[in-house]
Formats: sequence, C-alpha cells, structure tokens
Amino acid sequence: MLKSLNVLINKKKHSIQTMCDVLDVPRSTYYKSFDKTISNRDQENHKLTERIIEIHNESDKRYGASKIHHLLSEEGYYVSLKRVQRLMKKAGVKSITVKSFDQRQVRKRS
Repeated sequence: MLKSLNVLINKKKHSIQTMCDVLDVPRSTYYKSFDKTISNRDQENHKLTERIIEIHNESDKRYGASKIHHLLSEEGYYVSLKRVQRLMKKAGVKSITVKSFDQRQVRKRS
C-alpha cells in the first residue's frame, strides 16, 4: 500500500497529507517506510542463521537445535536454545529424525 502511495505522490497530483488521509495511513508510517536501516538484532539473527545453516550442513543435516545450540555456545555465541529453535524454524532447517520401531504397528497374521 505504501508503494502505491509513493507512486501517486510522485505524480504530484495530491499532497502527502491528503493521500495519507484518504488511505487512512498515518504520515509517520509513510515517512518511516523510507527508513531502510536494519536493527542490530536483525543483523545478529542473520549472522546466527548463516552459522546455524553451516553447522547443520556440516553435520549432514543430522544435528537438531540442542546440538547446534551447544556448538554455538562453544564458539562464543551466547544465545538461548529457544532463539536457535526459532531461527531454525524460520530458515526451514530441520534435522533428520529416525522413527523408532513400534511393535503395536505390526499386525499379526493369522
């Protein structure tokens, strides 16, 4: 929506105030859309995600969040297990799990 607002304002047909009023968007939101700085937390998360993916690939996609968390803490990254889990989920990183054999699933033949 802010992109369309920029297009309309660039045509100089209407003022920023008028367009924001019509679209029910605060002017502060319009001006905030120009601020493209990435927060420190997002930069940290990006670096951590890259390292998580590296560790995951080095382990042949076998390590889960707890092992990756342990390796990160050994490397000097001080992050919680929950944060590692969240970043793995966001990046689509999943460990290979082997399901245990369940005797109840086997049918007896008569």
